[in-house]
Amino acid sequence: MKVKNGDKVEEITAVWYEKPIIKMIDQRILPKEFKVIDIYNPEELHSAIKTMVVRGAPSIGAAAALGIAQASDIGYDMEKAATLIKSAKRGRISLYGLTKQGLGSKELDLQPGSYYRRI
Repeated sequence: MKVKNGDKVEEITAVWYEKPIIKMIDQRILPKEFKVIDIYNPEELHSAIKTMVVRGAPSIGAAAALGIAQASDIGYDMEKAATLIKSAKRGRISLYGLTKQGLGSKELDLQPGSYYRRI
């Protein structure tokens, strides 16, 4: 995502993971302001998706997958996290499929350059 920050235009990732915190650009306030939101648990992720802090299918999908990884990392019940995340958005984005895929993975590739990291 290209973001104007002061006089500079920067290429920046919309959603990323710095264990155990999901970070995302607050897209509700763009382009007037630039702010990164820290997500510490599945409840906060549910709220961020529901209130459109994160927008667009790729970013929402990445956030959902990262939410499952985060749940595992913080010792949160992963089934409960998946149910909560799935309930945040109805429509064209298949959070059901993403959370199910995340639950089936032993480990998501969250290294720089991976699909989830680039969104």
